[in-house]
Amino acid sequence: MLAGCGTLKDPPAASRAGDIELPMAVPATFTTGAIWETAHAAQATVAVTPLGIVTLAETSKPDTYSPVLIAPDTGKPRWTGEGVRASKDEIPTLAWVEEGDRPWVVLTVADRTANTTTVYAFDGLASHEDSPPTSTKVFTGATPEALPSVAISDTGIMVSRSTEGGYLQYHPDSGAITALGTAPTRGGVAGTPLLVSDGGWLVTYDGIGFGYATTAGGWESDKNIPTGANAGGERVLQVGSGYVVSLWSGTDEGTRVLALQDLQSGNVTATILVDEQDEHTLLDEQIASDAAPHHLVSDSEWVTWGAFAFNNAQESGESISIAGGNPVSIIQGMVYVEGAERPLTGPDSTPKPTPTPTVTPGAEPSPLPTASATPERIKGFSGYVALDLASGTPMPTAFESAPLGISSYGQGIFANEDAIYAVPLR
Repeated sequence: MLAGCGTLKDPPAASRAGDIELPMAVPATFTTGAIWETAHAAQATVAVTPLGIVTLAETSKPDTYSPVLIAPDTGKPRWTGEGVRASKDEIPTLAWVEEGDRPWVVLTVADRTANTTTVYAFDGLASHEDSPPTSTKVFTGATPEALPSVAISDTGIMVSRSTEGGYLQYHPDSGAITALGTAPTRGGVAGTPLLVSDGGWLVTYDGIGFGYATTAGGWESDKNIPTGANAGGERVLQVGSGYVVSLWSGTDEGTRVLALQDLQSGNVTATILVDEQDEHTLLDEQIASDAAPHHLVSDSEWVTWGAFAFNNAQESGESISIAGGNPVSIIQGMVYVEGAERPLTGPDSTPKPTPTPTVTPGAEPSPLPTASATPERIKGFSGYVALDLASGTPMPTAFESAPLGISSYGQGIFANEDAIYAVPLR
């Protein structure tokens, strides 16, 4: 709970680094104690930003939450926002957006009964308790069957499926909306916006490519073709951290190319050649996965998308063995992963193809080992693993929580259901 809407735990001075006992085991790359601990609302997003850690705090009013920016050195709030009422049993979504050379904390609240989505934008540079939102706007669904959609990127907010019509950019400083207007076209196909970023619109042309439209012109995918790829049919797989991950057909038969492209320029920064005999199945499973989407995770050198890692310094990449998990963060070249199916055993720990049973005429085939019978399905396994991206070597020791990121003071930020911890690197 936070001051003004409850009370925060008073964190210790930074000089007492590591004094707070952690309720969960953290990776061996971090110390075993935290320098501060702070409460947050259950199920709330916890995001590590350049200015601190942003999350939601519960208030004394039911179903009401306040955004808070936590100072990375002390664990105390730099500011708190006015409470925002959410629907019962739901919690506002929260995102950090940098638009117009200013950071914003953006909350969205869906009301399924009223068929509305409300956007609240708080100034990321606020400095006091109970700061009111800089702007607020309620969007009503264009049809009774679908709530308005709010797609938030690192640098922009796009609203669609509302009675306002079309695709709209929401401006957090004023609450004004700007329509896309006439969409760019390719081959007679109008572009469908995926998101807005820095005032530009990333659009996809049904089955024939994509582009980034700006008032200055932007760029088109067929003018930014990766080495070893053919234009025509390329598509966007994921966007984030200032990048686009795209999929292309390869110039060599039986190959495809995964490309990492700079969102603002379209320049290809790294590629991965996917061979028919190698990662095709892994790639298709990842694209078709019904699980949580694979977000882009990055540091100064690496960018991961699920089980694929791009190295910008080498302009290349490869698939990585993370046992079906999802990367959470990359710190000092180590990728931390949640949701893995089993512990990692070494650089060659990629699952091998299932063997074909030997059948003797007249005899029953010997049964194949099942997943539950393999040593990988260890009871109590936390699902967290870590992998050194340069060497492919997994972290040998088990742990129970992955860092969400590294603060500007060099501490790993960890969170469980109700608290956030700052833990120094070793």
